[in-house]
Amino acid sequence: MEYSSLDDERRLCAARQDKEGSPESINSRLTPVFPRHTLKGMEVDFTPDLQAKITRLAAEQGRDTKAIVREAVERFVDYDEWFLREVEKGLAAADRGEFMEHDDVSKLIDSRYPA
Repeated sequence: MEYSSLDDERRLCAARQDKEGSPESINSRLTPVFPRHTLKGMEVDFTPDLQAKITRLAAEQGRDTKAIVREAVERFVDYDEWFLREVEKGLAAADRGEFMEHDDVSKLIDSRYPA
């Protein structure tokens, strides 16, 4: 049986309680809902220069400014999560005594960024 609203469910439970004489908990029959932490609405202030850049970028890409900002925040959060994971890996390696010698670090840097 489907219910159109929680109020309908409550009324049905109350009717069953009156009819059967035993209380029936709505929560005992519903799927548990885990709280979601969401930002309901957010207002972010941008400098006029940054606002102009976002507006220009959106116009060049034919996209909404909100989509541009949302994507930028998502990229930042994804990068930040990746960076913290990599730092944890490095700290764990250091705790195990896994270090690179100074000369090896210099060679690695030189190979990646030739002068």
